[in-house]
Amino acid sequence: MNPTARTAHLGATSWIPALCLCAGLVAGATAQDDLRDTLRLTDGTELHGRVETPFATEELTIAQGGRHVRVPVAKIASRDTVADRIAEFCQRQTGCGRNARMHWMLAEWAESVELRALARVEARYVLLLDPDHEAAHEFLGHRKHPKRGWLIQDDDRSWRTAEQLDERHAKFGRAFELDSERFRVRTDAGQEVAVVTLLDLERLAAWLFAEFGAPLQLSESLTPMVVHVHADAGDFPSWSSAPLPYYVPPPFGDHGATWVEGAGPRPHRLFEVGAQLVLYRCLARGAFRSDAMDRPCPAAELGFARWVESCWRGDPGLAAAGAPQPDPAELLLARAARSYGLENLVHLSVREHFYGALLGSRRIGDTTVHWASVHAFVQFLLDPRRTPNQRAEFLAWLRAALADGKGDSSSAVDEAFGQPIERLEEPFDRWLAAQGAAPPQRRR
Repeated sequence: MNPTARTAHLGATSWIPALCLCAGLVAGATAQDDLRDTLRLTDGTELHGRVETPFATEELTIAQGGRHVRVPVAKIASRDTVADRIAEFCQRQTGCGRNARMHWMLAEWAESVELRALARVEARYVLLLDPDHEAAHEFLGHRKHPKRGWLIQDDDRSWRTAEQLDERHAKFGRAFELDSERFRVRTDAGQEVAVVTLLDLERLAAWLFAEFGAPLQLSESLTPMVVHVHADAGDFPSWSSAPLPYYVPPPFGDHGATWVEGAGPRPHRLFEVGAQLVLYRCLARGAFRSDAMDRPCPAAELGFARWVESCWRGDPGLAAAGAPQPDPAELLLARAARSYGLENLVHLSVREHFYGALLGSRRIGDTTVHWASVHAFVQFLLDPRRTPNQRAEFLAWLRAALADGKGDSSSAVDEAFGQPIERLEEPFDRWLAAQGAAPPQRRR
């Protein structure tokens, strides 16, 4: 498949209304178009571009450079999308283990289906397993020096060994950057961290789209979602006196931030940060106000992101999702130390309750309780063993809060659950007790 050889065939589909959403864009920027998605229509026509709204039920939006075209779902016979190929890549990767030969075959496959960025990340992973893999070096454009071994061209066009490249980028001001299909990593922690982080994030995003894409109506992010990975917590630009990973929304940054703990190479709470990125780039899309900590509904956002973190485990770069594993200590805190009801929990703020408390306005212990409480509440709502299961209601709340712009509105949460939020207090308490959490203190 060659995107440069594709055409949109718009002349044969006059029933499709074009949306000129960005009239100020330069019309001649077609060289930068990403045309890797194909929609095959019932009349035999093919449309090429990138599908932005893959879960829409009435009409899809396909981006073609600076213009956006709406396509009725009833007119689509089949689809071939980058998202589908990423999902297949992740499925194939699961069976590769740490076998360099199989990962190289996967890199070749990714290249053949136009996942070129992911193919290059996978080729770098091959070199983590087999540093002398000649085909992977050649694919990445490395040069073999008779005395220095394999050399990599750096961003200043100089040729360096892998060790020299890591050394040059060992400060965040000169961070190493690497892209996959949906993500970009900036890090001063070395190439290995960048590679395994991108592979884990791609697996995370594919899982989120498969599990939650339809109920949340996730949109595709057509520009990279960026994660800053710092080499250690000591150099991490923390929002609080005790470092915690975070996401900076636009227009204040639009990136996740975390660090590598201990020997690494997986960054601290990577899947939590990745989930926040997906929520804001693929769901909220601009639901921000005065500053980076002014968020629409932190209880839903942060509780869900930490729940996602609890689902993921496995080797760096080969992570897999499984049943959530809540921390028993957090469940205990949510029951025994929470001094407020659910009607207050849904109004907790990022600044005051999740990060600001660690800046000195409140006790550190209070912040720990807030994090534990929102996480435990989402664990409770998404527990498939509960009757009735309230996954659909939680996702309706999350979508209303972030995508529909209703934030922490009490009426929005009551509407999503079909009852006042206070009525969930008793079943939540019973659920916590069933997990072994101690009885609660009196709430004020």
